[in-house]
Amino acid sequence: MMAITKTLSTINYKPQLTQTTKTQTRLVELDALRGIAALLVMLFHFTSRYDQLYGHITLPLFSVPWGHFGVNLFFMISGFVIFMTLHRVRQPHDFVVSRFSRLFPAYWVAVLLTFLLTQAFALPHKIVGIDTAAMNLFMLHGLLKIPHVDGVYWTLEIELIFYGMALLLYLSGLINRVHLFLMALLGLRLAYLLASKLAGIELSWTLSHLLILPYIAWFALGIMIYHRITFPDQSPQKDWSVLIAALIILGIVDGIHIALLAVLFTALFWAAAKGKLPLLNNPLLTWLGAISYTLYLLHENIGWGLIRLAEQNGIASNIAIVMAICIVLALATGLSYLIERPAMRWLRTRYKNSTMASISNRILLLIGTAILCIFLGLAYSWHQANPPKVPQNLVANIFTPSPADAVPCALSDQRPLMLLVLGQSNAGNHGEPLSVTPQPSSAATFFHRGNCHRTFGLAPGATGEGANVWTTLGPMLEQHFGRPVIFSVLAISATSIHDWVTPGPLHTRLLEILREQQQHGFLPDAVLWQQGEADARSGISQTEYERDFKKLASLLRAYGVNAPVLAALSTRCRNQGSDAVRAAIAQVASHDPSIRVGPDTDLLTGTLYRHDGCHFSEAGIGEVAKRWASAIETLLGTTHPAK
Repeated sequence: MMAITKTLSTINYKPQLTQTTKTQTRLVELDALRGIAALLVMLFHFTSRYDQLYGHITLPLFSVPWGHFGVNLFFMISGFVIFMTLHRVRQPHDFVVSRFSRLFPAYWVAVLLTFLLTQAFALPHKIVGIDTAAMNLFMLHGLLKIPHVDGVYWTLEIELIFYGMALLLYLSGLINRVHLFLMALLGLRLAYLLASKLAGIELSWTLSHLLILPYIAWFALGIMIYHRITFPDQSPQKDWSVLIAALIILGIVDGIHIALLAVLFTALFWAAAKGKLPLLNNPLLTWLGAISYTLYLLHENIGWGLIRLAEQNGIASNIAIVMAICIVLALATGLSYLIERPAMRWLRTRYKNSTMASISNRILLLIGTAILCIFLGLAYSWHQANPPKVPQNLVANIFTPSPADAVPCALSDQRPLMLLVLGQSNAGNHGEPLSVTPQPSSAATFFHRGNCHRTFGLAPGATGEGANVWTTLGPMLEQHFGRPVIFSVLAISATSIHDWVTPGPLHTRLLEILREQQQHGFLPDAVLWQQGEADARSGISQTEYERDFKKLASLLRAYGVNAPVLAALSTRCRNQGSDAVRAAIAQVASHDPSIRVGPDTDLLTGTLYRHDGCHFSEAGIGEVAKRWASAIETLLGTTHPAK
């Protein structure tokens, strides 16, 4: 106990504070930057992202496809502010209470409000159950793959992990060695890239996630800016080394354009932190900075619901966007001034008047934090190694557009090329959202529940809320074959081949689709099968996969689908893939001429092609689409001329 007391009392990490007025000016300007970042993210979601998911009824006057980079600015600000907070606290409890009172009261109300309004708006593919909403209250649900009440919550998990890392440095007395710690993480980030590119080895995705490696460079930039400004005479070489290393790592891993953006953000952030941007110190931006957290929490689902409701009632897209912005800003202001600030003051006052800061409580806090971290790590690792079976509500939650948005299936006098797509997440809407807004001319047509829908956003019939391969593939095939292309998709995340051929919600939905196609005359020219990642994780044998794959082929034939089956070699998902699944597909194809081996997407590895180690990035989607196009053109190029 005496040793712990000595360690905590001798942490030499106190600030050389500047004059109060200058410090306040800096904080106001940083808050203004935070407000601008929140505004950019909101504009991105209301323009570009909404277009990708639902499609505006009219083309907005403007879009902000790069607005999502406001999140990167958030991470930089967190690096700065968290280390400034650690400078000011006297004991670990001060930091915990400071962060808890800042984050959780407003977050809890935001979760409840967003849950209720998302239900009221019946926002497609965004509705979750009350049990899921309850788990969201801990802010750690993302570690266990529990769906978000609102998609923006993914960044809060990253922030919490960063807070935990910073607190552990403080508790261990190693906070003055933060340079070495950051350089180690930056080096590990580079090692992940080199292992993938040079050796074809996919290192642990779980470790990368728990160490926030994809984002650590942004936090490092904020920390080093704080060091340079607060301690201008201490370790300048170390500060500059980490800062430059972070920029270089961003350039190598994420591309030169991201590195240039980081340089711009660093210069802007540095000037604001030095109090050199007086334009940021004005009432409008001060207010925006004050509500930035609540604005970030509330804007996405609620804003999308408002825009969708307005447009469905005949209001022009531009007016709908402005209305949503105004309402969300009002809600954020109310949440900030009625809940966030009063709760923060009350909790901090109660804490200051309590006796929480005893050494026994410090020990309990440290032990509790360690136990929690170990539990979450084990639970997360188990969850990754044991993907869940298909729940009933997952099939029910596939993206289904409104029948009012349907278009005629016969878009020309020529018979369309009809493609039935079956598979799991990489055949669905689980790709990385595109960084630019697609053009309507690149849209694809989908047959779903008896109607056709033209979209460049989510593929009907699939789970997920990101990009998909088919909206990219469709225009490629239309250009090659000179006729329309219609996809019919059933793609459900984390499904094994056994789920497709044995009684259950997925099997039932497959039979429904096959009956619908017969009823409406949808006769597939080819079946595209992209599945195998879940079975690779479960360790399925070649014999087992062959058996179920043959059952699937027989099932299709029994329901009148006599088209050839193109089966992709798709088994990688944060692992090395499965030779058994690949061999099973090749074996079945060698004995059944109606089954062909399709594109080998397992060859696409690393962060360039997979944004999270499993699902395809924007570059990955483009490459997969090209490979599918080549395989389909080879299969159908001469056997299925346009009619």
